[in-house]
Amino acid sequence: VAIRKTGLADRAARALSARLTDSWWQMVASVVLLSYALAFVMPSNMGRIALLMPIVAAMARRAGIEENTRGWYGLALAVGFGTFQLSATILPANVPNLVMSGAAEGSFGIHLNYLPYLLLHTPVLGLLKGAVLIALICWLFPGTPRPPRELPAATPMSRAEKRLGWLLLVVLVLWVTESWHGIGPAWTGLAAAVITLLPRVGFITGDEFASGVNMRTCIYVAGILGLATTVTHTGIGNAVGAA
Repeated sequence: VAIRKTGLADRAARALSARLTDSWWQMVASVVLLSYALAFVMPSNMGRIALLMPIVAAMARRAGIEENTRGWYGLALAVGFGTFQLSATILPANVPNLVMSGAAEGSFGIHLNYLPYLLLHTPVLGLLKGAVLIALICWLFPGTPRPPRELPAATPMSRAEKRLGWLLLVVLVLWVTESWHGIGPAWTGLAAAVITLLPRVGFITGDEFASGVNMRTCIYVAGILGLATTVTHTGIGNAVGAA
């Protein structure tokens, strides 16, 4: 919510996408890579899709890709598949990863670290799957972009954008160095989220938090983790597995 409110993610996405419309494969690849890159700093599939869709639509219009054409659908699919497929390589980047890692820790005492998980899965689930996705979209949903019109000059970064940028940088460093300091990515993300909510120091109000965060998803994840732990400790899991 804070990233969207301050305009930081919108600025980063526009700065990257505005220069990558020279060819169709480059345009598709830039959208897929942008959706993957945002997963490192914005751990929410729904949030990234909601953020990127209007930006990619504007980029498509600037490049002459009309709505309801195969090319336009291809870019929309690049956002959707690039967001939730490739983010599986980043431990705290989506809900299924959080459920899986929480269940593994609660049931078997297995603690997954950020960097080893990233290095293990990126070659296949990130790079190879991303290349296949780009090739399929370019093949099945062809488009012909035109050189974009001149873009308006970018405005200077606001104080809130700079502060949030530094906060995201600290969070990312703590995630990558988890094996050194032992603080799990969930605690790091929670601490950063609390800072964004602090009066005067933070970036969003209570009303903005209530309207921007789906509490049903939070309760759902907590319930699933509790259920998995209960199944393990009551012996139901072993009984069903043996059967």
